[in-house]
Amino acid sequence: MNIRKILIFWILILSINPIFSQTGSDFEFFTLREHKSPIKDIVFNNNQSMMATISDSTIILWKLSKSGNSEPVSVKKIVEKGIVNSVCFFDDDKTLITVGETQSVNFWDVESAVKKKTFKIRYTQEEVDAIKNTSEKREIDKRQWESRNSNSSRGNTKEKTNSKFEKDEVGDFPSVIYKVIADKGDIYTAHADNTIKIWDAKSDYGKMQTFMASPSEMHAWDVNDICFSNDMRSIFSASDDNYIKKWSVSSIRLENTFKGHSRSVTRVVLSPNGKYLASVSKDNSLRIWSLDGKEICGALAERDKNIYGVAFSPDGKFLAIAEESGVMLSIVNNNGKLTPIGKTVVFDFEKITKIAFSPVTNTGNIQLLVANEAGEIKSINNMLNKRKNRVCFYLKTNLKKPKIMKKEWQPAIFFSKN
Repeated sequence: MNIRKILIFWILILSINPIFSQTGSDFEFFTLREHKSPIKDIVFNNNQSMMATISDSTIILWKLSKSGNSEPVSVKKIVEKGIVNSVCFFDDDKTLITVGETQSVNFWDVESAVKKKTFKIRYTQEEVDAIKNTSEKREIDKRQWESRNSNSSRGNTKEKTNSKFEKDEVGDFPSVIYKVIADKGDIYTAHADNTIKIWDAKSDYGKMQTFMASPSEMHAWDVNDICFSNDMRSIFSASDDNYIKKWSVSSIRLENTFKGHSRSVTRVVLSPNGKYLASVSKDNSLRIWSLDGKEICGALAERDKNIYGVAFSPDGKFLAIAEESGVMLSIVNNNGKLTPIGKTVVFDFEKITKIAFSPVTNTGNIQLLVANEAGEIKSINNMLNKRKNRVCFYLKTNLKKPKIMKKEWQPAIFFSKN
């Protein structure tokens, strides 16, 4: 080996070694410790100026910097009477809606953190009596389905739109709410009574109606999660009955059932481009679906580690998958297929409860939020090194050299305990 080759060799070693010697703390941007119990959810408002986080009965509102260069600032704290499972921003971000063990839909003023009104789940007396007996409830569901199926779809006129809520609502019946989402006019909730409900947000006490299908096609167990399609015309639901269902918002009826998971489906997330749906199940798998219910690919199938969260990057090019104390990042190609990015040991997490990508990022930078059982939220930033218009992914692995990715794939990194 001549002197020139030796010099080149040592230059490469010196340039690469500092990167490979990085520890997890070098990737951490900030850690939020306001919560004292496991984080259940992380939600951003529409204009990306605020973040809401949940643990037990406490919701904390954080102000986000426009540039993403500074740590979020805690500005408001809301304390519910019962455990909160989900929140969403509403009414041009002026209102925060909370749902959970209180079995009600609560409206809070974001500016003052004062409760504005509460919707209770209400049924007709006939329905309340029937719910006490499973066989009677099924018979009422059947009659409701036959009646609704003979009617036309929900119309566009104000008269027809309001009519979907018209019934003599006199009775209350408990139903834990797991998820809430909203469009500009209506609110949608996922329930432990196997149903999805739509609420008229303008009503004073909460006019509501239940999404319907034939009794054999309704979810058989708790509905754990729901999300909109990009055009807001459909809602996807994930249930303990192992199925994902697609519902029409306009007709409030079932459109399709996605079959593939062998255990409870805990999470459904739509890709930013609106083409694909990602689902997480207790069968330890993540699956990618087309919107017509065809499975595109599966990942981590039948692994010995539970999956605790999934999130698409804001540009939709990456999918983060949280499993216990690690987060794996995969590239999402144009066909919805996943290509995992190699393994590395750069950060140790406590048991993960929630992951989310921050919508406020610097140019060329991806910011991943990882929440754990200790109530902490860690912001993890990727590390870049650009040479000759290429992005280098420096992963602390057994690789003999850094892995070079194409420029259009953008930066990414994989965090794991193992």
